[in-house]
Parts: sequence; C-alpha cells; structure tokens
Amino acid sequence: MGEPSLQSQILQEHQNKITSLWALENDLVFVRKMANWIFYSPSSKVYIRLTDGKHRSPEQIESELNWIDFLDSKKISAGGLYV
Repeated sequence: MGEPSLQSQILQEHQNKITSLWALENDLVFVRKMANWIFYSPSSKVYIRLTDGKHRSPEQIESELNWIDFLDSKKISAGGLYV
C-alpha cells in the first residue's frame, strides 16, 4: 500500500485538531469538502464545519455569528465560533 495522499494527510490533521479543540471522541467522519470542510461525530451527535477564510468575507462571518446568537437566544443549540 502506498503513502497517504496529501489530501488524506490534511484531512487527518483537521480531524486531530477538531477532536482536541472540542474534546470529542476520535470518531469523526468526514462528510464533504466544498466551500467548507464538514465532519460528523456520531458519539457526540454534532456536525462541525470548518470554513476557509477565502470563502467568506468578514461581513459574511459576522452575519453567520449573529444568526447563531439569535438561535442561541431562542434556546436552539447551534454551536459557535472557534478560531
């Protein structure tokens, strides 16, 4: 079997960082990568979205954070921003 591809190495680095930052089990499942990297943790029942700064302007990110704050104010669990 050959060496892992660059994409799979990057994917593993993202997964390691996510599990460390959010204290999740190491059971992340890669869902997809388009404008965002999407992961799912079956044990924690959460989705994680990583967004590259090239795909969102500061204004768009601020708007998304305002939406998350609004959902939180209505007692809807919607996560938050981690940099």
